[in-house]
Amino acid sequence: MEHITKQFTVIDFLGFLVPGAALTLALQWYYGGMEAPFERFFGEGSPFLAVYFLTLSYLLGIILHEAGRSLNLFFPSEKQLDAYWRDGALTAAYEKIFGVSILAATKDERKFAGRRIVEYIQGKDDPGKMRTFSAFAAMSRTLIITLAVILWIIVLNDWTWFTRGRVFWTVIIFAILISNWRHYVNLRTQYAYTLFLSTAKKN
Repeated sequence: MEHITKQFTVIDFLGFLVPGAALTLALQWYYGGMEAPFERFFGEGSPFLAVYFLTLSYLLGIILHEAGRSLNLFFPSEKQLDAYWRDGALTAAYEKIFGVSILAATKDERKFAGRRIVEYIQGKDDPGKMRTFSAFAAMSRTLIITLAVILWIIVLNDWTWFTRGRVFWTVIIFAILISNWRHYVNLRTQYAYTLFLSTAKKN
């Protein structure tokens, strides 16, 4: 539990809250009644309505965050990271630290080994940069799912919203979020590999 607490950052919190709040507002705008469960117990005009809204937003953000994990299936690690395996240094470091020989000859092997290396660095050295990269990557990924869900809500309720200009800017926003997400995933992986190699040299 202590390790999980250390890994949780303000960015992680906002990564749940902001997407959840955006979805809550969209649902309230098109369907209304989001406050009904709260008012049924506490009545209208309660000062705790804001607390209810934040809590609801955070819970929806958690759901969106978990749904966002599915995007990993469509966006595998960048090919540029394969260079770390080709020179043999990372393979040697992997065998030295984990005591397991791995050729990393296939994409699945590299994916498994890469994930294990990232988890090892996060658990051992707990570097602040790793947490920051992971948090920004997760936030961008969650916002992609959030935007997709909100657009689906709009499709079901108001086709006229989709003007040429709005579609253009929506595509731009999607592109920025996807680029941002992959950028921080790559930064996290590269940083983890560098620390992993450094750790192997010290051992």
